[in-house]
Amino acid sequence: MAKFYCQLDYEHVAYTSPVSPHGNLSNNGCGPCSGSMVAENMLGVDFPPEESGKFAKACGAREGFGTNLYIYSRAFARHFDLDLTETEDAQEALQFLLDGKGMVIANTQGNRPADGYLGVFSDSGHYIVLAAAEGTTVKVWDPMYRLGSDRFESEHRRDKVRLDGTDAYADISVIAQDCKDRPFFLFAKKKAPLIGVTCSYETDAVGRDRFYLFRNYMQAVLDAGGVPLILSVDTPREVLESTLGRLDGLLVTGGEDLDPAAYGEENRYCGSLCPERDRVEIDAIRICKKLGKPVLGICRGIQSMAAAMGGTLWQDLPIECGTQDKVHYPTHSDWSVEQAHEVSIAPGSLLEKIAGAGSYSVNSYHHQAVRSVPDGMIISAQAADGVIEAIESAEGAMFLGVQWHPERLYQNDPHARALFEALVEAAR
Repeated sequence: MAKFYCQLDYEHVAYTSPVSPHGNLSNNGCGPCSGSMVAENMLGVDFPPEESGKFAKACGAREGFGTNLYIYSRAFARHFDLDLTETEDAQEALQFLLDGKGMVIANTQGNRPADGYLGVFSDSGHYIVLAAAEGTTVKVWDPMYRLGSDRFESEHRRDKVRLDGTDAYADISVIAQDCKDRPFFLFAKKKAPLIGVTCSYETDAVGRDRFYLFRNYMQAVLDAGGVPLILSVDTPREVLESTLGRLDGLLVTGGEDLDPAAYGEENRYCGSLCPERDRVEIDAIRICKKLGKPVLGICRGIQSMAAAMGGTLWQDLPIECGTQDKVHYPTHSDWSVEQAHEVSIAPGSLLEKIAGAGSYSVNSYHHQAVRSVPDGMIISAQAADGVIEAIESAEGAMFLGVQWHPERLYQNDPHARALFEALVEAAR
């Protein structure tokens, strides 16, 4: 059963403003009551009119005689993590309801002396909730309706509204006239974005090929609000772009060494390779960059991003750079517990905006790293020994690679968690 709020029941709750110091929710509470009904019925959260009124005042929506829904609705959407659309098109609001996307707060204009129109849901400005629709009939929750009242019995309202308890039903044509030149605020739950996740494959002891991917990557995306989908290394090049077009973002994961042929060099110091993965991953990165899809690369992922965009790698840090193995390639097996070294974040970078400024401890497990940064990208983090730890695109959608393993830290490390949250948010 729907949770309905009648503002007339809240005469005892103060709702003052600079120009209405003696106001209360009974005479000015249609906006807060409408917000309460959307929050409680669409989201299942506890948000009674008293709290909704406090929220309206706190966000600056209660500075005039009524509630400013332009201010309130935007703050409301941010607070409850909703998508918000504003329109003056009643048909757009109807289709939104028919599609089952969410609920709507409508702003009725009331009586219009200039064209002789008498308001159905109010004689003056008023907010109502459009809760659902079937055909052209809209279910309305009117905060000024008290069960059993004669609110819709006047001659100009009779037969335009059908009542079933506190549910009122009216044709969209009635709503359109009542809200002529007034806004509709459309609230929808945010869709969980689809994130493609790269993987590798191996042949087991009895000759069976299988994909493999550490579970942490998938769980990190899920916990950030995304839906991870494994991108097969067998995906043909000719369908890869259409496949990625259906996804909202890409996570390029860690794994075996990248074949140096990908950046124009011979293999000098690499271990195991996976050429099928190299092909799909590099193509996917380039396609996502072209399509403006956000990309997060981790460990091998940052190296694939560098190679895909024209950069090069150190094939072995200890041999070619003289770095210490224990810093970037520790001997311990649990990288989530023993973090290896500090990284310094470049001021003004996207990484700084996402994960925080200064320096913090990260975990590493790699013997290769980015050597030359591709054109159009910048270094956004480095280790104390100069090894590049993060690169990012200087413009466009999120296009960020990190050399460490945040998927093993995100449950307890806010810097790591922020990376997955940023990917999912950018993918929305």
